[in-house]
Amino acid sequence: ICPHAGCYQRVSLPIFVCPACGAWHRKLIPGKYGVFRRKCQCGKLIPTSSLTGRNKLPMVCPNSNCNKPLHNSIGSAPSYHFAVLGEPSSGKTSYLYALIYGMLDITKLNWFQINNDSSKKIYELFRKDYKQGILPLKTVQKLPDSLILKSSPEHGNGLFYFYDPAGEYYLSDADTINQGSYQQYLDGVFFIIDPFSLPTIRSKCTKQDLEQAGAAAGEYLKVYEKLVNYMRSTYNEKLLHRVPVSVIITKGDMIHSNPLFKSPIFNFSETQLKEWLMQNGMKELISAFSVYFNPELVKFHAVSAFGHDPNTGAGKPFSPINVINPYSWLLKNNSLNPETGFGPNLKMKSEFVGNSLGFVTAASLFFVTFSLLSGPVMKISESAPQVNLIEKLNVAGLQHLAGTVIPYKTDENLVYDFNPSCDIFADQTTFSLVVSKPSEFHLEGVLSQGGESRLHNDQLLIIERPDIMHFDTNNLSFGKFVKDSYNAYRVSADFFLKPGTYTVYFIPAAYRNDNKHVNNFKFRKKHQLWRLKMWRKDRQYSSSINYDTPELNHAMQVGASHRSVKKLIKQGYTVRRHFLKEKPNKKPILYLFLTDKTDPLPKTVIITLSTNFNYVTKLMVTKGDAFDFN
Repeated sequence: ICPHAGCYQRVSLPIFVCPACGAWHRKLIPGKYGVFRRKCQCGKLIPTSSLTGRNKLPMVCPNSNCNKPLHNSIGSAPSYHFAVLGEPSSGKTSYLYALIYGMLDITKLNWFQINNDSSKKIYELFRKDYKQGILPLKTVQKLPDSLILKSSPEHGNGLFYFYDPAGEYYLSDADTINQGSYQQYLDGVFFIIDPFSLPTIRSKCTKQDLEQAGAAAGEYLKVYEKLVNYMRSTYNEKLLHRVPVSVIITKGDMIHSNPLFKSPIFNFSETQLKEWLMQNGMKELISAFSVYFNPELVKFHAVSAFGHDPNTGAGKPFSPINVINPYSWLLKNNSLNPETGFGPNLKMKSEFVGNSLGFVTAASLFFVTFSLLSGPVMKISESAPQVNLIEKLNVAGLQHLAGTVIPYKTDENLVYDFNPSCDIFADQTTFSLVVSKPSEFHLEGVLSQGGESRLHNDQLLIIERPDIMHFDTNNLSFGKFVKDSYNAYRVSADFFLKPGTYTVYFIPAAYRNDNKHVNNFKFRKKHQLWRLKMWRKDRQYSSSINYDTPELNHAMQVGASHRSVKKLIKQGYTVRRHFLKEKPNKKPILYLFLTDKTDPLPKTVIITLSTNFNYVTKLMVTKGDAFDFN
């Protein structure tokens, strides 16, 4: 993630700068110009991957509105993102640097260091003033560069981003809130509240007391609303329920020891602290946190960034109180050890890890493919009776998604035999049929009819663009009703196919009404529910069946690997139907029809693919059946 103000964009591949001539390389990856190294225009050989030293080159953000230098560590390790939010004068920046001071100079944790040079300079100035009892300057820049801490390799090798926007940023009515794209990456929030902004506390203070305390105006609710509304409108609402929040009451030293309030907040348990906040006018905000965030991931802390009232102890070194606890709690809720920074679960955000796994995977695929092509696959493809083995090989990776039934041959005349096991739930099957001369075919079997909707009917589609032959129990003359079944009918039909290449789909009913007969395997097997056979009427076998549909298989592999489809599959949905729509000079569209036993309403995933089927350009999930058979 780019740490620069106004950018904060995810960087899939930065611009690498040649150390000799300064030329920018926007796509420095292994390719035809070099697998391990590439020659720059100046003649210098530069590495093409992190494995060969690319991460040591100077880097630049590829966002044209930014193009600022990136530290070499960006992208080299798992990253965690934390935002320090609050209204103006609430003590955000003081808390952030007091936290780092508490970890580096007091607790002396050695697992991390400040990563970017600009943050180092700011911290050194803060550290110098802090030891002399001088207050830090207020944050003026609305969206400053994020401060980055980096843990050492022996302690987990992670990057920790801290975002400290000025309080005015969240109180602005302008659309600058939309620039805060860092909020989509958050692994934790520090929500800062000045106790002197609470109504009850303010009522007990004089104007001079409030000025000395540098009291905030009491607009913490507005900050909260802007944060929640932005995250709800821009990202999935579930994001709110997975982000831990440390609600921090700052300036605790000025409350704890003040006889005016008689509130020793440093001695309070969390329950007592919440009760104290509610008594002093914060009931509405505490209730709001319970609504939009996970209550178990919201914790309240009382801290002091200075340890004493800076107005009464001028020149006295500051000593923070409880500043590390809120951060430790956020780290623990990200499965990280606050004492070592080490995380037991690897987060796949590391360029080095990704490159290493990619290299190993590519090498493995190469050797497997080479060994298969040089042996068994070539032999299988030469033998027509064993053509079903090619189908098994091609769809093996998809069976867990689509549950494709493999057609098989019992004699040379049988073209298609669907659902030989008569399973109650069957999935769509697809194959290509090449007819070399005019031929007559016969279709016979048992189809289910559950109503007028296609969702409740078994269907067979035989397509040669733009023509389509459509068989189901609504448009086919069928014979005898299968006794004791629920709307199952024996069907029989003869039809003629001219020479050409046909795509044959069998689409089982998405919903079948269950009863004791339908659920009885012996009954289904006896009546061959729902078996469908198709064969040539002449005994001359002049057509060839290709069970391999490479375009559809390729499209399914790309579409099924998309995170949105994986998420639906993980939720229990099953791919029941899949169609590939291709038109000249247009991007192909893959339709996936999914059903779930617990959800009466099916879903259709409409996936627009690149012209070479290599990646998804657009994906949309709709409710219901959204197929156009033409």
